[in-house]
Order: sequence, then C-alpha cells, then structure tokens
Amino acid sequence: MKHDNTCPLVAIIILNVNQKENTLKCLESICLIDYSAFEIVVVDNGSTDASAEAFTDAFPDAHIIKNQENMGCAGGRNIGIEYATKNFPYHYLLFLDNDTVVEKDFLTELVRGIQSDQTAGIANPKVYFLSRPGVIQYAGSSKMNFYTGICSCKASGQKDRGQFNRRKYSRLAIGTCLLARKDVISKIKGFDKIFDPYGMEDRDLSLRVSKEGYKILYVPTAVIHHKDSKTPSGGKYDATYTSLKGRNLNTLMKRHATAIQWASFYVIAPFLGIKTIIREVRNNNAKAAIILLKSFFKNRA
Repeated sequence: MKHDNTCPLVAIIILNVNQKENTLKCLESICLIDYSAFEIVVVDNGSTDASAEAFTDAFPDAHIIKNQENMGCAGGRNIGIEYATKNFPYHYLLFLDNDTVVEKDFLTELVRGIQSDQTAGIANPKVYFLSRPGVIQYAGSSKMNFYTGICSCKASGQKDRGQFNRRKYSRLAIGTCLLARKDVISKIKGFDKIFDPYGMEDRDLSLRVSKEGYKILYVPTAVIHHKDSKTPSGGKYDATYTSLKGRNLNTLMKRHATAIQWASFYVIAPFLGIKTIIREVRNNNAKAAIILLKSFFKNRA
C-alpha cells in the first residue's frame, strides 16, 4: 500500500473470522498511520458474513486471502507469511489482531525500537483496553511460570500513570500486536499449527525465539487499543474451547518446561484446579473449568 525506500518494508498480517466490523475499524486505523512502507495482508479464515468482499471494496490496495475454512490462528498467520514472502521484499512482519485500533505512530515507534536493538527478535507495543481508556492490558511484563502453569501480566488492569514507560525485555511476547524480524520468523519456521485452533501459539513462538538467542523488546512509545478478550462462545468457556485450551497447555508444558517444573506443576495443579473451579462457579461456568482440567490431564502422557 505504501512503499518508501527510506524505510524498511513491513508486511502487516491480520486474521478475520466473521468479524467484519472489527476488522474494518482496524484497517481504517492502519490506513491513518504515519509509517510510509507497509503492505496489508488480510487472511479471511472461512467467514460466512461476506467479510472478504467488504474488505476488498473498502480497501482495494490491501491483499485479501480468502480461505474456504478456518485454518486457525497459527495456520492462518503462516498462510499470510507465505503470501508476503512470495510477493513483497519485506524486512519485518507485523501480526495484528483484528479487534484492535492503532495509534498513528505505533508502527514507526515499533520499527525504531527493534532497529535500535540488534538483539531483539520481536517487539511489542503498550496495549490499552479499547473500552477502558488509559487502562493497561499489556506493558511488557508478561511471563509464564512453568512451576504453576500460569501465565501472568502484572501490568494488566492498572491505570497508566507512566509507571511502564521504559523500554525493557519481556519473558513472553503477546500475539495481539507482534513485530518480528523476517529472518527470525524464517529460522523458527513461523507459528506451530499444533496449537490451532485456540491459543498459546504466541507463547510458544516467543519461547522458541528466545531459545534462538533473541530478546523480546517492549516499546512503550508504540501504543494500540485492544478489545477485552472474548472466547468463541461470547465470554464463557464452552466444552470445545476449554478442552483444546487444556490440551494446548499440556503441549506447551511438554515442549518448554524442565523435569523439575513438571514435577512442581503436578503437585500444585490440583490446588490451582480447585481455585479455578471456585472462580468459575461464581460465573456459573464450573462445568467448563472441570473440562479444562480433565483435558489437561488426559493429554499429560
């Protein structure tokens, strides 16, 4: 869409599944950014709401890939990577969730950040909740505790008072908005489809990037806004979703946890399970929590 030879070209990859309005708003915000070298690739994962046609009409310069079925997050993003690699001489890949709205200078700041640090393979921005202005969703403090199996982001939910305005390295990248070097993604062969269709592919990718010796850089001057997380069932964890989440947690643990961490997790997991069930009982969703736990332990071998 924009090509300025003085800036490294960024291929922006966005997935969509029957979320036409969210994606149109996201694309509108991207078209207002001040960065001068990017191409947009929208991978439509089997939508039935005429999404692809709407994107083509509204943004004729964007590249729209229409999959006949939902290829999952990892699979869909890998299709976007393959398309960009065949069609653009890009330097960076930006993976952006479709339910985001970006600030005008977010990409300029992300590229500036990663260019200034050759040890960084990935860069993440500061993320606010779209529905809660000034409230942080992510600010570079995400990490996975393999002793407990819990992923946490201590900044989430805090009002931004400037307390997270310094660049730093993070243990985990978030897939909401992830800028990556082309050679790094090529080296690790993109996202792993074993995590499709739901979840943890971004955690796995960032951990594999770290194992290759690259760092994950948090760039606070780059800012986007993201909708509150939603499950496919509209807020509650249905049986399919929770079963797959349990399976994917098991896969992530197998791949990245040490033997000591595994042992610790299996001692702690029953207590965490009780806590999870109590929480979901309050949300009238205890059945889903039980399914999640059963799915994890079913796949533990």
